[in-house]
Amino acid sequence: MKLSGRLLELAQLVDKHKNGTILADIGTDHAYLPCYLIEKNIIEKAYACDVAQGPFKASLSTIEHYHFEEKIEALLGNGLNPILDKDVSMITIAGMGAFLIGDILEENKNYLKKWLKGHPHLSCVIPEYGTVCFLKYDYQIDSNTFCETLQEETGVFFVPGCCFDVENHLRFGLANAPQLVKEGLEVFSNWLKKLDTSR
Repeated sequence: MKLSGRLLELAQLVDKHKNGTILADIGTDHAYLPCYLIEKNIIEKAYACDVAQGPFKASLSTIEHYHFEEKIEALLGNGLNPILDKDVSMITIAGMGAFLIGDILEENKNYLKKWLKGHPHLSCVIPEYGTVCFLKYDYQIDSNTFCETLQEETGVFFVPGCCFDVENHLRFGLANAPQLVKEGLEVFSNWLKKLDTSR
């Protein structure tokens, strides 16, 4: 199987930096990258994900053409949503279009704005452009302890503001799968209720 220069370069990066054997290719288009990586024994299993019907059907066709139905599963869905319940060790996002990325960012920003209205001890300046913001909190606990305790008790992870010389802040990534953001913020809300009652 022959790849375009861009996909071949990406395949080489996957091979060089691989961490595990199961890949999810987000914005896969024709599933060329997963098929190549399987053919070259660089990975053992793959998910070829795309948001549009046309590329999804093209992926199915490519997978069937190379007889990789047992090793590559084509999934239809937005961003990382199709793989949320899958065991994946690596992700490539080279084919996800700018409009889809923009939609994911906008959905997460809107949800965060709505979520913040119910949490008076937190505030945030949400960037018009960009993928990261900082949640400011008014609890009397340093950001490192805050984040470590939150992660230990719930599994939700924020990078503490102290890592950026901004105490009493939490780094929040807006480019995550919207479903993960919503689920994570719901768990965080429940944890904050416990923190509120102990004040």
